[in-house]
Amino acid sequence: MPCFLFFSKDHPSLIFYQIISLLIILVIAIYLLVSKTMAHWYSARALAESVKTLSWRFVTKAYPFEYDDEKRAKIDFCDRLDMLYKQNQELATKLHPDKNSCQLPDKMISLRARSAEDRKKLYDSSRVNDQYEWYRKKGNVKRWQYNIFSILYVLSLIVSIMFLMLGYSSGNEKQLPVDVVIAFSTSILTWIQAKRFSELVASYNQAAHDIGFISSCEIDDVTDETLAKFVSDSENAFSREHIQWFARKDN
Repeated sequence: MPCFLFFSKDHPSLIFYQIISLLIILVIAIYLLVSKTMAHWYSARALAESVKTLSWRFVTKAYPFEYDDEKRAKIDFCDRLDMLYKQNQELATKLHPDKNSCQLPDKMISLRARSAEDRKKLYDSSRVNDQYEWYRKKGNVKRWQYNIFSILYVLSLIVSIMFLMLGYSSGNEKQLPVDVVIAFSTSILTWIQAKRFSELVASYNQAAHDIGFISSCEIDDVTDETLAKFVSDSENAFSREHIQWFARKDN
């Protein structure tokens, strides 16, 4: 018996495997709908970015922590942090914070006490450059993934066409795994659309471009006021990308 008969739609074993595959897909689909995994991921990322932005604004004395009253700044930071978690109650229940952790560590307070020049250097190296490298690398990775899956999709379509032509010319089209290859190509296309590779590449590249522009803007006279404006503009640019994706989570 030819091995291609295993893939024939008339072969009982193929029907059995098709049923098993559909049941597995059904279970996964129900799990994703019930667990809201993607929605939680988007919310977690938005919350993490918001906390990072809030922390860097506090350390650099940027808005809304630009005043010199340190006690007031600490209280304001904790209040805003608490507000973020209250706005994400559903997500907060899934977090497991360290009981020994401090929401406002001494390191942040000591960094805030440094000179404006030192805070500017710290912000450039640990925030601006770090964000630029992250988006640049992520953009390259997503572009590579998009190209690989696109090539696989095109190749699977070519193989499907070849099988159809071969089966038609030989009269044995039922013995060729055309259905399997078509299902494979459809799965690849669905995966590409679900992962939004092209959108991510464009989004990450735009973010890297914006950050590159920010890093090229030098401050002639670094003061608390000029640094606060620079940080506020930078953080607004950083927030733009993840806010866009959070808004698209249900699209």
